Amino acid sequence: MTQTLDPRGLCPGCAHVRIVESSKGSTFLRCDLAKSDPRYGKYPPQPRMRCEGFVARVGGGPAS
Repeated sequence: MTQTLDPRGLCPGCAHVRIVESSKGSTFLRCDLAKSDPRYGKYPPQPRMRCEGFVARVGGGPAS
């Protein structure tokens, strides 16, 4: 069962986010900035309304 992502906040529209689905069907937003910058959490709490690393995804749609 795939959960619908909450469209509120910045992360679903950010170029740095990846959608990760667990083997149990839970869906998480993973921030790729966490790989190179310790200021960012790997799985930030949602919804995130402010983020210095936010870059709008090309096309403006949610991550897939």
